[in-house]
Amino acid sequence: MSLSVDPQMDDPVATIRALYAEQRFAETAAFIRSVNAHPAKRGDDWRLIANAAMALTDLYAAAQAARCWVEESPESIEAHIFCADQLANSGAIAEALQFSAAMCEKFPDSAHISFTAGGIEAQAGLLKPALAHLRKAWDLDGEFTGAWERIARIKRFQDADRDLSIVYSLPQKAASLGANFQISAHYACADVYDQLGYPHRAFPHYEQAAKLVKQTAPYDMDHQLSIIKNGMDAFDDDFLAGFKGVGDPSRQPIFIVGPPRSGTTLVEQVLASHSRVAGGGETSALRVASWPLKNFTPDALAAFSPAGDGAPWRDMGQKYLSLTAEMFGDHPHITNKDIGSIASIGLIRLILPNARIIFCDRNPMDAGWSCYKAHFSGSIPWSFDFHDIAKYFAAFRFAREEWRRRLPDNILDVRYEEFVSDPKPQIDRLLNFCDLPVEQSCYDFHKTVRQISTASITQVRRPAYTSSIDAWRKYEEFLKPLQDAMIRYALI
Repeated sequence: MSLSVDPQMDDPVATIRALYAEQRFAETAAFIRSVNAHPAKRGDDWRLIANAAMALTDLYAAAQAARCWVEESPESIEAHIFCADQLANSGAIAEALQFSAAMCEKFPDSAHISFTAGGIEAQAGLLKPALAHLRKAWDLDGEFTGAWERIARIKRFQDADRDLSIVYSLPQKAASLGANFQISAHYACADVYDQLGYPHRAFPHYEQAAKLVKQTAPYDMDHQLSIIKNGMDAFDDDFLAGFKGVGDPSRQPIFIVGPPRSGTTLVEQVLASHSRVAGGGETSALRVASWPLKNFTPDALAAFSPAGDGAPWRDMGQKYLSLTAEMFGDHPHITNKDIGSIASIGLIRLILPNARIIFCDRNPMDAGWSCYKAHFSGSIPWSFDFHDIAKYFAAFRFAREEWRRRLPDNILDVRYEEFVSDPKPQIDRLLNFCDLPVEQSCYDFHKTVRQISTASITQVRRPAYTSSIDAWRKYEEFLKPLQDAMIRYALI
């Protein structure tokens, strides 16, 4: 069902809330886009409309609404920060950079504006101006520990660095502040000690930061795992066989699937260095396209798709293609590395049967430890607990093997350790799998300038290196709980 909007409608937010409450998610998303297409005067309602689009993971619609909010509230710092973030999230990095520069000029004394600009510049690989803006954020607000957390992730420190005294003082400075200030302070300290090779000093800060995150952001691990299980239970062998080949036949999409810190960003960086490939990153386009399904339970599938009718699945595939084209333009191939893709492999095969799927794998101890210290904020809530990290990795491995059994075609496995140890043959495998002609830029992937919004923001801008192999052993004496959990779930 398609809903249109009367430009003079008094309260579109009420309609959005009503549709969402009834779990009519596809209609909610369509209605929000219709609201965006009729930009009447709505004041701060644009913020609510943008937040609703974000809740539905429609990043493009959220950015559109954010633009309208800024236009109607030109003096609002909050609106500018929100808009800059949404532009970057939606992949419009060039516009985000231009917008950031303008808002820094308009609000030169705002620490949050400088902080936001620095984060966006870091995503674009503009590390020097990013550091300048992050330092300015600290200079404007001496309690802004988040600025130093970001600085610690992108700057290379040395023992004689004059900034060390500032970083080392952050936990004490933040002790009387809120939990988020303390979390950033501990991560900044931990990352600097880690860089300098002092694991005994780094680990207590990683541990304290993780403890604070768990206290302030509780989550349901069973729910996290049920998402993967539902995807496997719903798209079983019989269901997939009954609708085989009904999806859109496009060979454009390339899905890169792996646990966080398993090499997915590295693989995408190599492919996105090719002239025929656009790097989509974590687009959420698959979730937006699949909102008519609501969720991946067997009951939802039965209600959505009458037996023998393949048109809804084909429509979903076409919707996915239109969303990625909207964000990234017309390219022969567009990558997708959404974190939750492992739960969606059955859906991908159904709606886009010719899509390539690349599974990334890495030593679970290295990947698990890297997750723990990465500070993913709320996007990966299980990453702050050793036992939950192992539980997720075990669920992921089981799902990967099951999908490989059910759907063996158009799947490639990439092992991180093999890739960084000898990149050329692995890059050749990637290009051959994706039917891409050889281009030197793929071997020089670290020189490619593109947006990277993951924790690998600096790593993939370096040539392949092997120092990350067995990196967990530097902290081995602290990681027995993680090792025991990995053993318990037969991961090592």
